Amino acid sequence: MATINHVKTFLSQAIDGADDATVRWVLKSIWDESDECSFQAAQYLLVHDPEGQVTYALKRKASGGPPPQESAHKRAKAEDDSHEAAQPPVPALKPRYETCEHCSEVYDVMENYDEACCLHEGELEIDMDHFVDDDEVIELDGAIDTSTDWRVEAYPYAFTWSCCDGKADGEPCLVGRHEPTQTTIV
Repeated sequence: MATINHVKTFLSQAIDGADDATVRWVLKSIWDESDECSFQAAQYLLVHDPEGQVTYALKRKASGGPPPQESAHKRAKAEDDSHEAAQPPVPALKPRYETCEHCSEVYDVMENYDEACCLHEGELEIDMDHFVDDDEVIELDGAIDTSTDWRVEAYPYAFTWSCCDGKADGEPCLVGRHEPTQTTIV
């Protein structure tokens, strides 16, 4: 018979081996089935948003509201009455983890300090004078993909940022807080 520790070991391996979409699907399936799991997921993935809009959850009367054949006036009156049974305000929430609009890094909003986002806004350009003996660079006339080419890491002094003339391994010229990408929750 398997012990809980045995199951946890295999479960950990299964999670590590699954792709992101599968893990998201499993997590959403679990929280959809259980209020307790939803609450636990919220503890890890949501934080209070002091700048967000506070919402009010309304309780419907036991009858479920007026039947559709009633007049618009009676339906409006019933809606007004249902506001009397309103629950306390629900605090505004936001995701704890966001993707930065500028650097595309996923960050924890609780740890987003003034110098968290560091980047260059320009392009990394090759200095051809450093590669006069590199046939591949000469053949491509310097048109290499600087985001993936091994030479950038090996020879950072041979690449310059167009935005600040700094070397590839130099300090970023833009430093500030991460800014979340603009997403709409439906």
